Amino acid sequence: MLPKPTTSRGRPARARRLRGRPLARTLLRAVLALGLVAGASLATADAASASGGLHEQVCGGQAGRYTVCLYITDDPQSPYSHYYKVHVGIDVTMSQSDAQNIIDGGGAISARMYGADAVFDDNLQGVTRSWWSAWEGGLSAEFDRSISGGVLDEDPEGVDEVYARVSLYVPSSGVTRYFNSPEVEASFRGGPLGP
Repeated sequence: MLPKPTTSRGRPARARRLRGRPLARTLLRAVLALGLVAGASLATADAASASGGLHEQVCGGQAGRYTVCLYITDDPQSPYSHYYKVHVGIDVTMSQSDAQNIIDGGGAISARMYGADAVFDDNLQGVTRSWWSAWEGGLSAEFDRSISGGVLDEDPEGVDEVYARVSLYVPSSGVTRYFNSPEVEASFRGGPLGP
């Protein structure tokens, strides 16, 4: 066993603190930032493996807790104006009475489209709620909107990765819960007709 290091006064040596040492603090921050970037890259890789493309419904969630789905297809009502139909659906598992209490008690549910980016996800546009309901399986809602390909074109240099985020405000707790769909990968540049 090695002897414990001591100071010149014979006291046990303490680990040096980084306070007052700007270079050491900067290096520590850089190492921590690299760790966060590596962790975020791994999380992004997992999310990308669960993605789908245009004209494919993608669903994700946690078993026994919630399921959220996203479906994007060409909008047949506007074949010459580069619009897409966006449909988002969610089922949140809870008792029917809890779901009804959220609806009756002033709860709110909304959906927005986001562009997935490495640093900051782009907030693209809201999706209009079609309906929501309490039922024996919990709380369900659907959202529909025709959105311009120019809005969904969140990555000008390549393939776009978009997802839906559903926000559920629960008035009894004052908490807003967030649910992200898997990503849809497509080139939305200029809409269905191209540039």
